[in-house]
Amino acid sequence: MFARLCNLFGRANVDGREARERRKDAGLPSESNEGRRRWTWRMWRARRHTSSTAPDLSKKEFKKEKERLTTELHLLIQLRNEQRDHLIDFKESSNYNRTKPTQKKNPFYEQLRSTKNQVLSSVHKLEMGIIEAQENIQELNKWIDYFTNLHSQLLMEKNLKMSVTQNQKNKEVEIDWALIEKYLVDLNLNGRTGADQQP
Repeated sequence: MFARLCNLFGRANVDGREARERRKDAGLPSESNEGRRRWTWRMWRARRHTSSTAPDLSKKEFKKEKERLTTELHLLIQLRNEQRDHLIDFKESSNYNRTKPTQKKNPFYEQLRSTKNQVLSSVHKLEMGIIEAQENIQELNKWIDYFTNLHSQLLMEKNLKMSVTQNQKNKEVEIDWALIEKYLVDLNLNGRTGADQQP
């Protein structure tokens, strides 16, 4: 932009090579540093300011050029602000949300990303449900084992009671049978003694 302003206002170029070429074209002798003072920075600057001549511009051209430069300056400021905002967003956003500063976000990509987040949350819920179901299955297996053991224990107790009652009944029957046998033996003996006494 500075070079364009220099060209527009006709500022003299201070490049040594171009100055030598201009002197050759004009037929002037070439400059040499022999027998001359060395130029200091202040002298060069003072010569530059005094030797630069700008052509007179009309008010319309000056106004036009001023408006053009103003709009260009505004555009550059706007571009700088956008780039700065992009840079701030880039620094503050996470790795997942980072995009290039000049790249705009694609709506299809945003929709796809939201769908992916929904699917991931559903998968997470399913995994949690599976873990909970496995815990419930383990708990149910514990209860099944407990009730199976309880049932077998009850069956054993029932069989034991039945065997005990059966043994008691057998003992009672044996006692009754022994009493009957004794009664029959006594009856038989009484019958014999009665038969012996009759003749």
